[in-house]
Amino acid sequence: MKNAVLSFILGLFLCLGTFPLQASWFSSDEKITMYSQRFCPHCQQALQYIQKNHPKLKIEIVELNNKEAIERLYACADKFKIARNRVGTPLICFEKDYVMGWSSENAKKFEKLIPSK
Repeated sequence: MKNAVLSFILGLFLCLGTFPLQASWFSSDEKITMYSQRFCPHCQQALQYIQKNHPKLKIEIVELNNKEAIERLYACADKFKIARNRVGTPLICFEKDYVMGWSSENAKKFEKLIPSK
């Protein structure tokens, strides 16, 4: 029952839509993907941080507003063995690691993971 409720809530949030942005920052060859939702305050904070501190960083922003985007989110979660009922946004996937959620600690982890300039 708990999993059904969590799945319903996640599905509801995912259906509400997210950032109308696509990737547009360039600098490295490593693929970085950020899964986000429009009404997620942590997603907004992460996006503002990245735009301010790394305006040339190449990152793909995926809005979680359709089935394909949600499947991609789950593929990233599966890659890093994140339980689907535990996945949150923003989820920033690098090739070998990820950052989930946004806080000062996650910003530090993000800084360690981004490619050298």
